[in-house]
Amino acid sequence: MQKRLYILKGKYPYQIRILDEVNNCKLIKVDSYDMFLSLIASCYDYLKNNYKVFLDFNRLEACPLYFKNIFFVSSLPNAIRLSEFGDIGFYERDEKKLFRFIDTFKTKLNNLSNLNINEFINSYHKYFEQGKEVLSKNLLELLDDGGLISPLLLKNEYLKEGNMNLYLNKYNLNLLYNDTNYNIFISLLGYFYELENNDNEIKNILFYFIQELDKLNNFDEIKEKLILLADYLDKITKDYDKHEMTFLEMSKIIKDKITYTFLSYYDHLEDYGYRVLDIDTSKEIIYYQKSFL
Repeated sequence: MQKRLYILKGKYPYQIRILDEVNNCKLIKVDSYDMFLSLIASCYDYLKNNYKVFLDFNRLEACPLYFKNIFFVSSLPNAIRLSEFGDIGFYERDEKKLFRFIDTFKTKLNNLSNLNINEFINSYHKYFEQGKEVLSKNLLELLDDGGLISPLLLKNEYLKEGNMNLYLNKYNLNLLYNDTNYNIFISLLGYFYELENNDNEIKNILFYFIQELDKLNNFDEIKEKLILLADYLDKITKDYDKHEMTFLEMSKIIKDKITYTFLSYYDHLEDYGYRVLDIDTSKEIIYYQKSFL
């Protein structure tokens, strides 16, 4: 799964450079956010035809970034080679200047016109079959990308109809069609995929779904493990320098395997006196320091 380039919503590159095989350059001046949105598809078409495409930003204004891994974001330079990114998304900032990434599924629901809803309902069963294929394919790729979610856990827990309905009730999907939220969700995945043929959007929806469902089902259990970890760190951490701990060490302390669910709550460790600086999933190491708060 390629990285996604994120740009602050409403911002855009001031120019796009398109280079052919001998580096002849076509320069496109970008005058507005809407103009940039209209150019994205054609930029990817250039890539398919072996052109090089660069987006030139005022970095401090547009704040382009990407996920270094599934837990941390990293800022990008002024000139960005578009071929390094599978697609482009946007984010907002709240009053505390924190990143807020858009709930893709909710956004797509809000953008459905009455005509599109009728079209969806009339072809409901076709989209349900397509949705099952899209769900299966992208869940497996998401597992390969994250590496910490058990396929067995997903099959047995996340995809239970009752669990999915717990999450999906907030979208009032029962008002869209007289069927279970679970079936509607699967069908909408198929519908959105047919409209856009974009695997990254499906992965984005599923990733958000997994995060939200974990928060609904597991917080009390996660909290107990964080307290165990913090109590142990109190005994071994004497200064404010950067420290590290392996996943194996952590698993012994919390008396359980280290999973994506547990690591996704890394920011809550600060409630107990420690700040996570980085998580290296390839080396299975977490880097932390005592919190100054």
